[in-house]
Amino acid sequence: MTKNRDSFENHLKFTHDISSPLMVASGNIEALLSEKAKPNPSGDLERLKKVKTALDKITQLLKEHRAELKAMGEMDKSEP
Repeated sequence: MTKNRDSFENHLKFTHDISSPLMVASGNIEALLSEKAKPNPSGDLERLKKVKTALDKITQLLKEHRAELKAMGEMDKSEP
C-alpha cells in the first residue's frame, strides 16, 4: 500500500470508529429525551437537548467527511 493509501485507510477507519459510539450516545440521549418530555425545573431536559444537537452535528460532519474520503478512494482506484 502507498503512503497516501495508508493515510486514506486510517482516515476512513477513524471516521467509522468514531461514528459508532456517537450513534450509541445519540440514541441514548434520544431515549432519555422521550422519557423526560415533561417539564423539568432543574434544566436537565434543556441540557439533554443541547447534547443531542451537538451529537447530531458531529455525526453529520463525520458522515460528510467519510463520504468525501470514499469518493477520494474511488478516484485513487480509477487512476493508473
